[in-house]
Amino acid sequence: MEEDFLKLYEKVQSGKCTPGEIELLENYKDRFILKNYDWTAEMGDREQVFEELHNRLKQETLIPLRARKLKLMIRWGVAASIMLVAGLSVAYFNIGSILSPGHTISVAKLKFETRNGEKKRIVLPDGTVVILNVKSSLTLYNDFGQNNRAVTIVGEALFDVVHKKNKPFKVHTKDFNINVLGTLFNIKAYANDKTSEATLLRGLISMQSTQNLQKIIMLKPSQKVTFSNIGQFDYTAKRKNTAPKITIDTYTELPDSIIVETAWTKNRLEIQDQDLKGIANLLERTFDVNIIINDAAVEGYKYTATFTTETIFDVLNTLKKSKHFNYQMRGGTIIITK
Repeated sequence: MEEDFLKLYEKVQSGKCTPGEIELLENYKDRFILKNYDWTAEMGDREQVFEELHNRLKQETLIPLRARKLKLMIRWGVAASIMLVAGLSVAYFNIGSILSPGHTISVAKLKFETRNGEKKRIVLPDGTVVILNVKSSLTLYNDFGQNNRAVTIVGEALFDVVHKKNKPFKVHTKDFNINVLGTLFNIKAYANDKTSEATLLRGLISMQSTQNLQKIIMLKPSQKVTFSNIGQFDYTAKRKNTAPKITIDTYTELPDSIIVETAWTKNRLEIQDQDLKGIANLLERTFDVNIIINDAAVEGYKYTATFTTETIFDVLNTLKKSKHFNYQMRGGTIIITK
């Protein structure tokens, strides 16, 4: 394996390589510590190579966003000078591609993250495809694909799970747990959102509230379950709600066959009867900005709209035409007033 790595490294350095070989070299980071190898001066700075490979794995943007148009407001970017991957506009990250039979991921947990304005497409060792939305994280447990197929999601992700009869796929969130065999579904469970939801597009899933593991909820295709009122103060009972309100409905399909709950995977921003406070959270994650609303009444303004390639200024200007508000830019923060 050491010789394979060194040959691949030399090939990439010479420029005589394919995008797949570049990807394979990046993925070696999950199984090798480069400092264990005999390093020569011709191979460059050992620590720098390791750091650049490590950062690349953590920072690679796999689905381009319209947010990149707002360069003055985006506080991050992919450095064009990163060795081994310069010139690639889209990459395909497959952590399973280098695992030979009998091998497992050696780390206790493997975590994938996206920042504001960033999405990633991830292929797990079992072949399951996960599209990770902005400001989200996906954590794999030890021996994933061997003794278990369990992951934890914070934020939003679309899962296309490979069927394995004897190894159910498990997803854990802050509000609910999901068990599946093979299916296509979307989960939205951001840490600071008032609601969490799961939408089933294909197959069958069972789920449980983290507050009541005895109650099993079964979802069929086109159904969506929403957990709400979690942790909110109940003034009648004079205490915080510990048990969520659970609502089962159907997903929203638009005339052009786009499903609202998964429109983000098509780089569409779908707003359906949503208040401006919630929209602000969505815009912050999508465009990597800070938004402050200085009026309680304005926070409650509700809107329905579709955006595709617009900048955040286009979005705000369109919304204010429907129900008026004012905004101004101060540094990297947008201040909204009445």
